[in-house]
Amino acid sequence: MNSSCDDDSLPLFSNEFSPSSSSENNPNSSPTQEPQKLIERDLDSYPVHLKEEAIKRFRLLAFINKNLNGGWTPKNLNPLILQHFEETGQSDPPKSRVVCNWRKSYELSGGKITALVPKHHRKGNYELKNTGDGPIFHDALERFLNARRSSIATAYEYYKDQVLLSNERVVEGQIEPLSYSGFKKRIKQLPPYQVAVARHGKFMADQWYGHFSAHKPPTRILEKVEIDHTPLDLILIDDELLVPLGRPYLTLLVDVFSSCIVGFHLGYRAPSYDSVSKAIIHATKPKDYLHSIASDFQHDWPCSGKIETLNSCS
Repeated sequence: MNSSCDDDSLPLFSNEFSPSSSSENNPNSSPTQEPQKLIERDLDSYPVHLKEEAIKRFRLLAFINKNLNGGWTPKNLNPLILQHFEETGQSDPPKSRVVCNWRKSYELSGGKITALVPKHHRKGNYELKNTGDGPIFHDALERFLNARRSSIATAYEYYKDQVLLSNERVVEGQIEPLSYSGFKKRIKQLPPYQVAVARHGKFMADQWYGHFSAHKPPTRILEKVEIDHTPLDLILIDDELLVPLGRPYLTLLVDVFSSCIVGFHLGYRAPSYDSVSKAIIHATKPKDYLHSIASDFQHDWPCSGKIETLNSCS
């Protein structure tokens, strides 16, 4: 039986690779598909406390925008912020800079109140995620603080290997190793002076950080005396020639317990053994001669005796 097809009739088979046939067979497809838009998050989708905070910020911005005379400067904003918080009975008013940042976010979003929602959920987690690696981290720290001065990367490789070996021995409660950045952060949190002592020695650490250990304060007079030298702002001038002859140096001995001056020496030579010895002799001897010389002293100077410890301030 022969069958014939008219020219106006549809073909029995269509080309599935042609654009027209593919669009006819797939009614859902369109030649120009528009890109799908993400649905913006609504304010009701946030937790209650975040939603209330966004509404409070919006009301504050509306109050300022209504009553502001001038620009958004701290001088103009601070009184309005305090007034709004007093009228609403709120506490802890924000600073003017923070309010300006809220206004900027609100305007950049096109006036959407969701821009005023606090973004605390985007902050990172500052707590350590791993537990139980104390002994392993201590061993890696000892390797880092060794006098060989290995790098942080070398200590981290040792730490990571020890964690893997420790996890192979247990089935439950395995230790999650720190990342390199987390390990480095814990190293940086160590006291820098102690790290310098362990890696470079106490002498170099004292040179870098100027560390001085605590001393035992004196409990009695003359237990500890400090000596120091200083040039005075005086210049001796010859009476006839009017030329400078020299600048005096003052050597003082001060008792640490009483803060009293126990002796001194005044001379025109630079500080030396001679000035120190004369100042010590003057400190140990009584000062009874004050009454026999022409001076304006009104009180006694009862500072004399044997010095137990003499320290230099220079």
